[in-house]
Amino acid sequence: MSNNSIEITGQQNYDFQDMVCIYLILIVLSKYSESDNSFFAEQADSEDATMIIDGRTIEVQVKGSTKPLTLKGLADYLSHFPDKSFNNPLFERLLSDDRLVIFIVSARCRDDVLSYVTNFDQGFMEHSRDFRKKDVTDIYDEFSNWSTGKDTSLMIERDSTIQALPEKSKETTKEALKRILVLEQFTNDKAKIECTQLLRSKFNIPNHKHTKLINELVTIVKEGKRQDSILDDCKGTILKLQSNTVRPKNYIENGNEDEFYNILCEKNALVITGEARVGKTYTAKFLAAEFQIEGYEIEVLNDVNETELLLRQPYSLVILLDDPLGSIIANNNAYHDLTTLRKILNSASAHKKVIISQREDILLEVSNSSKLDELRFNHHLCHKLTVNIDFSILLWNKLSSEYKVPDGISAKISEYLTSSELVLQAGCIEHLAVNHDKVADNLRSSDIKSVAYQTASDLSRELESQGFGSILQALYMTTDLNVPVELDHFKHIIHTDDKNILAISNKIGTSLSLGGLEKKDHSSELFHSYIESKSLNNEEENYIDSMIKKRIIDYDENNSYKRIQVKFSHPFYQHSAEILFNNITPLSFNRILPILKQAIFCLSPSTSRVAANNISKLYRVIREQSSKIHLIELAIESLNSSYPATRD
Repeated sequence: MSNNSIEITGQQNYDFQDMVCIYLILIVLSKYSESDNSFFAEQADSEDATMIIDGRTIEVQVKGSTKPLTLKGLADYLSHFPDKSFNNPLFERLLSDDRLVIFIVSARCRDDVLSYVTNFDQGFMEHSRDFRKKDVTDIYDEFSNWSTGKDTSLMIERDSTIQALPEKSKETTKEALKRILVLEQFTNDKAKIECTQLLRSKFNIPNHKHTKLINELVTIVKEGKRQDSILDDCKGTILKLQSNTVRPKNYIENGNEDEFYNILCEKNALVITGEARVGKTYTAKFLAAEFQIEGYEIEVLNDVNETELLLRQPYSLVILLDDPLGSIIANNNAYHDLTTLRKILNSASAHKKVIISQREDILLEVSNSSKLDELRFNHHLCHKLTVNIDFSILLWNKLSSEYKVPDGISAKISEYLTSSELVLQAGCIEHLAVNHDKVADNLRSSDIKSVAYQTASDLSRELESQGFGSILQALYMTTDLNVPVELDHFKHIIHTDDKNILAISNKIGTSLSLGGLEKKDHSSELFHSYIESKSLNNEEENYIDSMIKKRIIDYDENNSYKRIQVKFSHPFYQHSAEILFNNITPLSFNRILPILKQAIFCLSPSTSRVAANNISKLYRVIREQSSKIHLIELAIESLNSSYPATRD
């Protein structure tokens, strides 16, 4: 009989065992993320790995031998004992409760073991098929003839324990066999491939980060053997490198996705255009997400100046430029940016794909074109998204169910959409579903259309009258359409005295005031967390909750660190917030300036950069000259930020 030890000889095989542990950990984290689980590597008196998932124990043996696995070999594996013991072998533990036993083997299984072979596509699940009485007889025949082949007292006792198994457990064996899972032909190379596929598809880890991450996970496994559960350490390491998915939640395909995806594969660049709120951004993000699960890094930007540097990075990347020429009106530098866009599209390659989403009217204005047919980006055409009746009906039915639109209203609007009496963009359909309570009782199509096409200025006045003004202004200053703010940072920003600033790089900062240069003394301490935790009051929580329900802001808890993030869901709603600054008084400005300052000097580099960018936006919309001067002073003070991107 072969040696029954689970120890695997040789560094390559030890590496194989570690890779298998990482593979299993990735399955646990991707398929059982909401459970309270554990993972132990080489736990004392157990197997190569032990998992506890939803309270159920799963023991794992890893076998690197390529010798074909027979039923005799499987019985040998099941006869493994705790170290220096002749009691409680693995098969007896299997019979004692509902645990699963997994064997991951490099070998091919012979016919007498095929009934135990499975895969983990659906997680760790016992076999659905029923085992026969013959299967029970066959395994016990192997046990009855089992022998270590050694005559030490320990080995003789082990022989007796295994040979006695049929007498004390035969009745329960049939169900127990369903819980023996064998994964065959699983080599070291196969483990690496499976791990990288999981990192891409389940954790949004781009290809260029895989080697670094796997090395870190191997270290955790090696150092964690015979220690406590290593699952949390592995999870934390993964989250540090994980990218947020860009795939829109509950996305409904509009029929263009396959064509657009093929264009990106063949030409490496795509320009999507169309009316405002027709669904350009959602479509572009859906396409980017398709490449994200193939291992591409994704960057969503609206500033073309950040793109040229990214194109020089040595890894596979998809750059999504969302309304780079302007979302409501053309940017001041739009004509220059259009020239830059042409160069960027020319630089696209198989490893550097570019998606541009831009409103049609702004694109035509900036390019001095009267129609899209006249517009070319070198050999790249502009692809226009239009209102699709079937898609509109499908979207309306989904949203009317989600927002509990009364049946009579839902049916009437569906009828208008079907007959094309109402032709609505996707964003307008969503706005209509959220605000269905404003639809007049007579259900005339003109009244329904006025709700769907509510102007940004009308919405701004409505939200301000309902008390949302201050929160909307704070969100405008701390976010942009592609960069959310974490609520933990947001709480600090709106509730901290402006004298208590943290992310500042030097001890003595100089700022410009109307009276000349003024020196300000700042602490040189490096802050890694806020000195005092802050909370939203009930009113603020209600306002944010209401705006999430109205789809004015997006709420995301599925990010790398599982922290809550919020941002405006569409340029239309961001513009509604911007309008609130048009007629701001000096008194009101004195209330919002400290918030902007706290955002710039908060502990989030991304929020700080966004807030610094928003100084120029506010300068354009605020009319009071004294307020403009204060913004200039803040811009100069912001040059002391700890973050290079903010200083830039």
